[in-house]
Amino acid sequence: MKTASRFWTNYPEVPTYYSLVKTHKLDQSVDLSEIDISLLKTRPIISSCGGPADRISWVLVKLLSPLLKFVGSHFSNSNDFIEAIQQCQVPNFACYVSYDAVSLYTNINNDAAIKSLLELLSNHSREVSLCGFSASDVETLLEAALDCNVFRFNNNFYAQERGLAMGMRIAPLPDYNRSNILGVVTLSISALFLDNT
Repeated sequence: MKTASRFWTNYPEVPTYYSLVKTHKLDQSVDLSEIDISLLKTRPIISSCGGPADRISWVLVKLLSPLLKFVGSHFSNSNDFIEAIQQCQVPNFACYVSYDAVSLYTNINNDAAIKSLLELLSNHSREVSLCGFSASDVETLLEAALDCNVFRFNNNFYAQERGLAMGMRIAPLPDYNRSNILGVVTLSISALFLDNT
């Protein structure tokens, strides 16, 4: 009971919505002081720091992050990506292609993401430590964390209807793994670098 009590917060913060301007999508010739805000492209963030599922998410990240080394298309950072590209032996007729997914996080199906993470865990259960948790416990914790999808905006409360909330600690993990499965199925040679900035 003592260990379990560390997962709950008596006075949690309500996750809060804000958006980040995608500065890399701005026309460089536009004067920012005169820009029409309807032209701004933004990335929605639901800050879950201190929220009801934040501690559970933290534990899940600690338990499941070691699985990323088994995701063949995962790069830790841009340097890993550059190093991998430099070591590729690309045929003369091949070309590099870059894709930009629209609303990647919100288009991930939570149930499918949980299923793919559990499959990855099952395939590599001997190589990672779950610190006494069972795969069933991990599934329950994943469902609880991802179902905690309420947030506040302008002092009104909402629930995200689908997908992963960018800003929750655990969100990148199912996203990396799910995207890896999609990439492997559709491309014979694929690698993903998900920019979460």
